[in-house]
Amino acid sequence: MNARTPVSRREVVRRINSSLKKDDPFHVLRRSRTLRAHRELGEYYVVDRIREFVVDREVMLETEARKRCVLADSEYLAD
Repeated sequence: MNARTPVSRREVVRRINSSLKKDDPFHVLRRSRTLRAHRELGEYYVVDRIREFVVDREVMLETEARKRCVLADSEYLAD
């Protein structure tokens, strides 16, 4: 059987943030709230909360989740 399980964006963001916290407790994945932020940073980006600067721009959720091993091969990002 080759069934794949959908995982919500919210859950994937939670998993990525949990993984980020293990690497650096001050890094967090954020979603752009304004059109300007979306143009400059992409839909998702990583920010250092203490130093207040962007660590990574244009983060692709599924790619980042697979890179951090928080999304299993049997799971996929639900739209």
